[in-house]
Amino acid sequence: MGYNKNNDGKIFLLCTGLGRIKRGFESYIEELGIKLSEQGFNVYVLGGRKPTNYQVNFAKLYSINRNSWLSKKLLTTAAAFSLEQLSAAFFLFSSIITHRPKVIYLGEYQLYCYLFKMRKVFGFSYSLVLYTGGQAIPGLFDIQKDYVHHVTDVYVGSLLKSSYPADRQYLIPHFVSNTFLQDKNTMSQLPFTTDKKIVLSVGIVDYATKQMHLIPELLSYAKEQFFPVIIGETTSESELIKKRLTEVFGESGFYVAKVRKEDLAIFYQTADLFILLSPKESFGLVFVEAMCYGTNVICIDFPESRYVLKDKAFYLESGDIDSLRKQFQKVIELNPDIFRKSNENKRFVYENYSWESLANKYKMMFDEFAK
Repeated sequence: MGYNKNNDGKIFLLCTGLGRIKRGFESYIEELGIKLSEQGFNVYVLGGRKPTNYQVNFAKLYSINRNSWLSKKLLTTAAAFSLEQLSAAFFLFSSIITHRPKVIYLGEYQLYCYLFKMRKVFGFSYSLVLYTGGQAIPGLFDIQKDYVHHVTDVYVGSLLKSSYPADRQYLIPHFVSNTFLQDKNTMSQLPFTTDKKIVLSVGIVDYATKQMHLIPELLSYAKEQFFPVIIGETTSESELIKKRLTEVFGESGFYVAKVRKEDLAIFYQTADLFILLSPKESFGLVFVEAMCYGTNVICIDFPESRYVLKDKAFYLESGDIDSLRKQFQKVIELNPDIFRKSNENKRFVYENYSWESLANKYKMMFDEFAK
């Protein structure tokens, strides 16, 4: 099939979950589209649904939604995600023909593989840029066309040893706007009242990915002191987690809900402590968002969290519930100021992860991609 290889530096930013799911990568792609457009790049953002009041060029990325009723009814979680990726690649074909992108930037590796093979079969000329923290490594890679954008250093060394050229790899972390939450906040107060310490967690309310079931177990040793708040997408396991929270803290002793991204501000602002016990993150944007407000963070010790948070977080070693509970108690006992907001946390985020501190690096990277 013939294909016009002349293009105008158009950049596709892909995320099948954008507009459907509110998580770190989805929020990042949404914000990245805005920032690159402001820098003058010719950006098209493709996602499942256009974000409200979004001013960037946007095209709906049609796919079979992994969270649809039919997918949940008939397929496993992994199979539903694979079907979403395959169907997205099918519908992307027409968008590629119509818009002729110079570069396609994405973080979903299955979709990356489909686009790699599609390029070879149909003679397309686009470059692929795989965003990765600690979740994927490119097995398919054209050293004349493709790039890797690392947001942590987890895979840099192994790719260099595997002869991936250094000049095709960029190590630039996630950015978080230090004002995006405050500027968009529409909630004037919390939807609950409590005189206890608010312990906040943000992420999908499940067992395996974010391990939210551990929150009530860690806090149960002093249940009269803590008020757990979990903000995130619900799953089939969410009701079991709520049931356990009710057993430990009573019906009105906790809060679990899904809220709009712009309404997270009030929770970050009022939280006394942020804790997320996911065993692994590709970056961990919610940690950085919490620290924007000076909130101290407790997380599991893994390479990505160490790379991103350095010595600014309080770390727990992976283990069983009893081990984690003992570690948590020790952290609380040894750090009496842990519930106080920290200006040092705010400074750390601004100096390392604000758009102001990273804008030039992102501009240079995307200049290279689009040249």
